[in-house]
Parts: sequence; structure tokens; C-alpha cells
Amino acid sequence: NPIATAQDYVSESGGNALSLRLSPLGLSGLHGLLRDKPLTTLMVRSLGFRTSTDLGIFHPVRKHPEASVLRTVEDICAFLENPAHYPCFGKPLDASRSIGCVSMTDVSGGEISLADGRVVPVAKLAGEIHDNFQHGYLFQKCVVQDPRMTAITGQTTSTLRIVTLRLKAGFECLYVVQKIAAKGAMFDGFAGKGSNAMCHVDPETG
Repeated sequence: NPIATAQDYVSESGGNALSLRLSPLGLSGLHGLLRDKPLTTLMVRSLGFRTSTDLGIFHPVRKHPEASVLRTVEDICAFLENPAHYPCFGKPLDASRSIGCVSMTDVSGGEISLADGRVVPVAKLAGEIHDNFQHGYLFQKCVVQDPRMTAITGQTTSTLRIVTLRLKAGFECLYVVQKIAAKGAMFDGFAGKGSNAMCHVDPETG
């Protein structure tokens, strides 16, 4: 039944509407904070959790207590030309679904090796970041996953998603999903190469 099939499909707008019903704007007042990657990282770390390490931030005016501050395309070039910053991962400050993300493994002779096997000029990548992400861009040290996970998902770091419900009695786990990056992809987000896989994880046993 095509109509029944269509009714079971959750579109992007439908998904956004459902998300707002589950987590209404203004309920916690944290939406703006949680969209800001550097601030979220600092907050989570202050609570005693391990996080990725911020290496550099590109932004017209913002500062960062722990990372190099980059203001111009020349600053980005100088940052990317430093081998000490590799391997590193770059992403926009406030975007989602891995749009604009890039995983970089090494730099040599003015060229950057990407995790998907491509090699790009430093100046070209720095220019694209500068021109397309004026709201800010963050560079972090690459997270290396456990070898036992790599044996299952491959070299690309694949992340876990834990969805919780905020109830009157406290927080409750709704479900857990393990994302698995597509072969040859730089990351496990929807903007990556190929189709990612997902598998449900038993929250009680793992």
C-alpha cells in the first residue's frame, strides 16, 4: 500500500517537528549552548567527562582558552601547515549532520592528506573554510577508537548515539544506536561518502 508506506516515512520537516515536540524550545534553555561545539566541549569537560581536544578555532572575534585562535585565511594556512596538528578533524562551529567536516591525516609539501585518500592543497582547503564558514570553524585532535571497535567498523571513527527522555522522575534511556561509517568515508555523518549503517545496541548489556 503506497499510502501506508508514505505515512511510515519520516521526512526532514517531519523529523524536525518531532524533535521540537520531544525537546521544545525554551524547555531547558540549552539549545543555543548545545549548538555551540566549543562551549559544549568545555562544559562537558568541566563535569568530569573526557572529550576531544580543541586545537584551533577560526572566528572573526571569538577567543578560546585552550586552542589557537585563527582570524584570517593566512592564519588557517599556517595552522594547517604545522605537522604537529595532525591527525586532526575540522568542523563548523554550529552545523550538524557532518556538513563541512573534514578528517586530515597528515601534511607535507603544502598538501594535506585526507582520511578518504584524497590529497588537497593547503591553500585551497584553507580558502574554502574561510569563505564558507564565517560563523566559525573548529579543529580538533582526531579521536582514535578502541581497536576492538575498529575491527568491526573499520578505521573511520564510528560514534555511539544515546537518546534519553527527561521525565519527572529523572532521565531514562530511550534507545542506543551505533553508527558505522561507509567504507572510504572520512566520518560517520550523513554528509559523508556512501551510505552509513546503524545498529541498535542493547542499553543493558552493550
